[in-house]
Amino acid sequence: MALAPYHELELKEIFSRTNSLSTSRLQLFSFFGTLDLTAIGLAVQLNNALFVLLGALGLVVLMVFDSFLRRQMYALYARGLLLEQQYCPNQSEGVIFRLSEAALARSEVERLKTLLQENPGHKPVTQLLKTCQSSRFGVLLPLLVTMGQLMVGLWLLG
Repeated sequence: MALAPYHELELKEIFSRTNSLSTSRLQLFSFFGTLDLTAIGLAVQLNNALFVLLGALGLVVLMVFDSFLRRQMYALYARGLLLEQQYCPNQSEGVIFRLSEAALARSEVERLKTLLQENPGHKPVTQLLKTCQSSRFGVLLPLLVTMGQLMVGLWLLG
């Protein structure tokens, strides 16, 4: 089955936006990770706990931004998978399926595939965004690091 011109343009846009969002996430993690390490270094050197709290605040901002960007990426992956399902008889051969397997957790890819098979259309995208673990607020490791930094900062203040 030939790809409709509109869907071809849509797939190109999905690849472009996915690439852009991945680059943005990498830049955000680099910036806020450097901010956190710099704040911790200043806190140790200057014996000032406010810098530890500043680093923790930076991680909270990072988690909020990352949560937003992940939701955008899931919506793009889901739309791309819907198009592949429509035009590609063997979905595992599709490029977006491979991209989503590389970028998402295996359980989330399986959940997305199940939702797409059970409910064709745009409804699975909203269901996925409501249920997927990564679209909720942040990830466990940055949250634990932030909580640890907050406790250390408050302990040093007291």
